[in-house]
Amino acid sequence: MVESYGETRARQILDDTRHNTVYFPNLMVKGPIQTLRIIRPVSASETLVESWILELVGAPQQMLERTVQYNNLINSPCSMVAHDDVEMYERATEGLQSQGSEWVNIARLYQADEQWNRTTVTSGTSEIAMRNFYAMWQHMLEGKHVS
Repeated sequence: MVESYGETRARQILDDTRHNTVYFPNLMVKGPIQTLRIIRPVSASETLVESWILELVGAPQQMLERTVQYNNLINSPCSMVAHDDVEMYERATEGLQSQGSEWVNIARLYQADEQWNRTTVTSGTSEIAMRNFYAMWQHMLEGKHVS
């Protein structure tokens, strides 16, 4: 990488270790482990999540092995990590089918000056990402142009 990009650019590339990068509306990239996840709604109560791994041209075989291990550990049906997430998704789906409430509150750490159309750094417990997601989704459904 140093030969191709130089020391400074190679360091910038390697030091960028974003864990999850979400591209609206349904693509998640995990760059450090060469994984793509595509989230596809099938119905109001069913979603298909596909996980794809990438082998980098010319990269050491160990990188691919690490990616396969990570994908199996985190994203597979036999995951040691995702089972609690899947349980939560199932419970949320069941709860949303109840007659208890007509809406879901995603106001945690809301600030009156929020804007959905800009990049923001915030607390990991803020629900701004969800608010932005749904604001953009509504914007698109209304046929508004996004610049």
